[in-house]
Amino acid sequence: MADPLVTALLIVLVPAVALNLWLTQRLSSRLRHAMTAEPALTCAIDATVPEFSGRRLVDGTPVADAALAGQANVLVFLSTACGDCRRKLPVLEELLEPMERHGVQLWLLSQEPPARLRRFIQRDALRARVVRLDRRAYQRLNPRYAAPLYLFVDDQQVVRAGDFIGDENWRAFVDQILAAPSMREAS
Repeated sequence: MADPLVTALLIVLVPAVALNLWLTQRLSSRLRHAMTAEPALTCAIDATVPEFSGRRLVDGTPVADAALAGQANVLVFLSTACGDCRRKLPVLEELLEPMERHGVQLWLLSQEPPARLRRFIQRDALRARVVRLDRRAYQRLNPRYAAPLYLFVDDQQVVRAGDFIGDENWRAFVDQILAAPSMREAS
């Protein structure tokens, strides 16, 4: 004969344990799914660039996504811990003058500490294009923190392409920017 107190406890505990197991299984399943789903490489292509604001490395002046309006832009994400990024710096510096001639603005975006960025980017011409973003803004633009990554943003602030520097779109852009006459020469 079972004690009435034990019976009452079993009546309460058995459903509670069953509910707990069911909730734990559902949570585990959702976490497993979330962990295996990779975020996109960049912000959405053919969408307006996400809002962001940051500060220029050289003088701390504010820069926001509105600075992209009215001109073509190339946003480049570099990491000071990335050897490939270091090798891209001379290439980016070589592209500065042709890009400016064609009305394309280069922005180097980072969330790393200023001192580290200054050691990494030695040339003043490139340093002048570095904008430090907070973590959230950086993540909206580059969800996987990939590097060396680029985004092509048009004059309407729409992201037109994005991937790793050196892909087919990047090579086509470099070929065009180096070979085509400037907007001033064409007129």
